[in-house]
Amino acid sequence: MFESGHAPYDDPAVQRRAEEVSVWDSLAAIVRLKRKKPHLRYIAILEIPEHVELTHGKRGHRGIPKSIGAEQIRGWVVDVVELP
Repeated sequence: MFESGHAPYDDPAVQRRAEEVSVWDSLAAIVRLKRKKPHLRYIAILEIPEHVELTHGKRGHRGIPKSIGAEQIRGWVVDVVELP
């Protein structure tokens, strides 16, 4: 079994952010991201419960702790759309 990635970060705050699931708070933020990463084709629209504490980043970027679990996060998907 092989896994790709990078070595752990020295800064604990940076490491924590690297271990989050990235989400954005608006379609405009996603469009800006697509300009930088044109290979992105789809987005999942989530309904994140109010009790989930997201971290806040720059330009509409947020983070969901991976400790919540992939199955739980997948349960929040309400739609998947193709980006123009």
